[in-house]
Amino acid sequence: MTREELLGKKILENCRNQLYLYFPYLDGAFCSMDLKPLYETKRCATDGEFLYFFPEFLMHTYAENPAEVKKGYLHMLFHCLFLHIFQRPVYAEGEVPDDFSVEEIRNLACDISAEFLIDQAAREKKILNFCPENDRNMEIRNTCFSIMRKTEEKYASVHRIFVAVLRGDFPYKPEEMIPVFRWDDHRLWGKCPE
Repeated sequence: MTREELLGKKILENCRNQLYLYFPYLDGAFCSMDLKPLYETKRCATDGEFLYFFPEFLMHTYAENPAEVKKGYLHMLFHCLFLHIFQRPVYAEGEVPDDFSVEEIRNLACDISAEFLIDQAAREKKILNFCPENDRNMEIRNTCFSIMRKTEEKYASVHRIFVAVLRGDFPYKPEEMIPVFRWDDHRLWGKCPE
């Protein structure tokens, strides 16, 4: 391993150890994924077996905001725990906007779901440093989460969020929401078992 790869691994191990303090009941999940550098993606990623990282992205993000990396680690772990990496949305033909693929909207719904769950956990545990620094990002997150909390539907489900995005329940276009909620690269996700 290169020096950068070892440092990236140490950063993620440190984040995992800090997350243990807040989420001790997830210890088995934290230990289940090995850490591996991957240069094909310019972000972090998971396939459910490994947590992959692009060393430069990880070091840069950690230097700017270590809490963002902790949140990102939890984001990927929630994708695995809630089986986002295997889910396919159920939709009617013609619902998806022409500018986006079903896959892009599904990825957005998975990311919103993971971030909503993190937001809920952060509120319950009073973890304040999981919030984004950018005011516009914070506005979009807070507005979307507020809409999700006001409804009786359980919006944390990927399918419900997928449908809500297509219906226009959120006052933002997908292209505005994707950079706010995305942390990881989803290209490594497996296929849903038939």
